[in-house]
Parts: sequence; C-alpha cells; structure tokens
Amino acid sequence: MSNRSEQLVILHISPQPAEMVEAIEIVSEKLIREFRCVVQDHHKLALETVVPSGESLPEPTDLDKFDGLVISGSIYSVYDQIEWLQQLQNLTRSAIDRKLPTLGICFGHQAIVDALGGSVQKGDQGSKIGVFPMKKTETGKNDPLLSRVDDEFSATSWHGDVVTTMPEQFEDLKVEQLVEGDDYPIQAFSIGDATRTTQFHPEFDPYTFSKIRQVSRPPSYKMGSKYALANMKRNGSQILSNFIEKFVLINK
Repeated sequence: MSNRSEQLVILHISPQPAEMVEAIEIVSEKLIREFRCVVQDHHKLALETVVPSGESLPEPTDLDKFDGLVISGSIYSVYDQIEWLQQLQNLTRSAIDRKLPTLGICFGHQAIVDALGGSVQKGDQGSKIGVFPMKKTETGKNDPLLSRVDDEFSATSWHGDVVTTMPEQFEDLKVEQLVEGDDYPIQAFSIGDATRTTQFHPEFDPYTFSKIRQVSRPPSYKMGSKYALANMKRNGSQILSNFIEKFVLINK
C-alpha cells in the first residue's frame, strides 16, 4: 500500500505488443475513467501503465509504491516463450504474497493461474469473442467484487485460451470460483481477500468493444441484444467500481 494518504497509484500491466498502442490506450482510458468515478474528490488517482514488451516491469520491491495492480488482456498466451513472462509471474506472486489488491483480466486471469500452478490451454470450443451470459456461483453471490452485480449477467469475452484447472491454494490463501460460463466454466475466482480475476472483460462497454474491434479486426464475433449490451455495461462498471471501493480504498 502506498504511503501517500491522498493519492492512489494503480499499476496497470498491459501485456500487448508495442504496435497495439491504440488498444492499450483505449483500455487504460476506460480503467482510469471508471476508477476516478469511485474516488471522486476524496483522492487523486494515477494509473501507471507498463507495457512489458517494450518496457521493464517493476521489481517486486517496487510494489510498495502502488495501491493496486491490474493485469489486463493480451494477444499473447501464457505458454508462449515470452522473455518477460517469468518476470510477470514473479511480480504476480509477490503482489499476492503482499496482499496488494490485484485484478487479473483475461490474459491477467490466466497469468495468475499459471503463476500459481494452475492450468491454461487452448479452448476446445474455439475462441469466444462477443457478449455472453455469465452466472455467479454461490460463493460469488457473497463476494465483494460482485456486490450489486446481477446473479446472472452479460459480459464481453475475447479469448482463445482458457483456465482448465484452478490452483488449489496459494500458501495459506484459499482459491474459490466466483463466476461460471456456458462453454468455459471458470470465468472468475478469488485468491484470499485481496486478489480477484475475471476471464471476461469488465472494462469493455459497447463503445470500448467497438473500438477494440476496429483495431483488432476479429473474423467473427457475437453481439448481444440491446438489453444484454446495457446489462454488460452496467455490471462491468460495477465490478471495476467494486475493485477500487472494496479492495483498494479499504486498505487506505
């Protein structure tokens, strides 16, 4: 946790190649907008984005400077031979060990699983791109990340890899599934009190999803109804708000 009483600094690791700069900026801008809505005038908030394909990742000892960590999506896979992936694993384990509020999204969800000994592989049902139904588990219904989120809700997926086995635990921290999906069941889970992950993208509202499609040009995708899109936007915003309100600010 940062020693500053009036400034929150969130470390955002965007594991994209440098040429995906537009996508990186879209996601970073969305995160900072949502986070600032929560802190309002109570704290200043900075989002420090690091792109490991072109910049050095912070050392584990640098985590003391941050109030939270977000690891977002990527075109990479956690099983790729990536120069910086081992560094990311070490940083992730250190963040969890320090109980730094941490949110892993899509690739970040998979990277945390991989770092803690779970399994990630190519999905046997193919890639999932679009708006899909999600459902809270019984544990998820009482988890602070999902407070005021519908028990059944719509969310944006954009992935080809999936978590097939969650880590049983990390040191003394319990691991529990929070959200399940239709084709790929493991959609969100918790590690102790400070770490949460989502396979889906809570930072994608209809506008963000549209902008990312323009950058990435997927061959096909599934759009939802007007109701599903509105539901996706509202519940995604709520999840990001909960991360700041119930994980980051509670540590201040």
